[in-house]
Amino acid sequence: MSSVSELDSIGLVLCSDRKGGLENAFVDMAYALVTLGYKVVALTPANAQFRSMMPELVEFYDYSPKGYWDFFSRFKTRRYIKNNNIKLLVTVNSRATYTIAKSVSGLNIPVLGVSYSYKHKRMQAADHLVVVTQHMKAHFLQHGWPVGDVDVLPCMLRNFPVESIALKPVDDVVKLGFVGRLSPEKGLEDLVEAMSLLIGKGRSLSLTIAGSGDDEQKIHALLAQKGLQQNVFFSGWITDIREWLKNINLIIVPSKEETFGIVVLESMAHGCPVVSTYAPGPSSQIENGVTGWLAETGDVESLASAIETALGQSGTWEQVVDNARASACKYSFENQIPIIKDIIEKIIVK
Repeated sequence: MSSVSELDSIGLVLCSDRKGGLENAFVDMAYALVTLGYKVVALTPANAQFRSMMPELVEFYDYSPKGYWDFFSRFKTRRYIKNNNIKLLVTVNSRATYTIAKSVSGLNIPVLGVSYSYKHKRMQAADHLVVVTQHMKAHFLQHGWPVGDVDVLPCMLRNFPVESIALKPVDDVVKLGFVGRLSPEKGLEDLVEAMSLLIGKGRSLSLTIAGSGDDEQKIHALLAQKGLQQNVFFSGWITDIREWLKNINLIIVPSKEETFGIVVLESMAHGCPVVSTYAPGPSSQIENGVTGWLAETGDVESLASAIETALGQSGTWEQVVDNARASACKYSFENQIPIIKDIIEKIIVK
């Protein structure tokens, strides 16, 4: 039987080369493992944009299998893992989980699969599973996972803000904010439609969009159709969300699908009020009317109504923000570290 004290190193695996919420969560996990005293080897594509964000102590192995059945990559990676005394593999999402599990088949090296999506078939290759909400856990249990082999570990904030930003006064033009990839599941089109409804009823609104994606031209076309080009501004990807939030009255998260929603957590922690949908991730963080406001998923009129309700209750925002920050504390790096340690120790002594 192994123990944590005998653990030579942990392999942390992600096949993505992009830079976004998933990759930020991967970087946070690397910092957590290093903080716990483990030697960490990151198995990622050589051109991964997030490599520069990783802790200095992390070593790198270039890992980019060409699909699920890349036998050359499988053999090469298996040899590397054996030669470098990797005793646990932490894999993020289905591709990394499946390909690495096949690489180490028969080596008696446990694979801890961390899932940020509801894809379940190839995650079955893991020995133990971590998901980010209770809703996700129920989903995986329905698809055959034993209850003792699934743990919930929400996304974390590595640098929880010491203090809240000052609430921006609601003036003649209410400044809404959106942060995220411009893709259909993020619901930005619904937000534009909801804005149009509210402006039609006499509300003065602007929207600042932080992010980019394949739907950007579609969003521009919708803005032109609605005559809202002068109301909407594009920031591109941002690196300092705290500074960006200082110019926003209300963050809107109109997601149709969202496993967690790190922008919800970041906004709550920094003290910017949030309106979101009842998508599983955001609704696991927000108590409607207490720490933010929630709208029905994929319902433009419900979203417009939730925004209107939040604006009508602007006199209570200070209390809502205080409640939200207190709730967000449980997702801080310091509070998540012991949970990660317990999960790893449980797997190592299996």
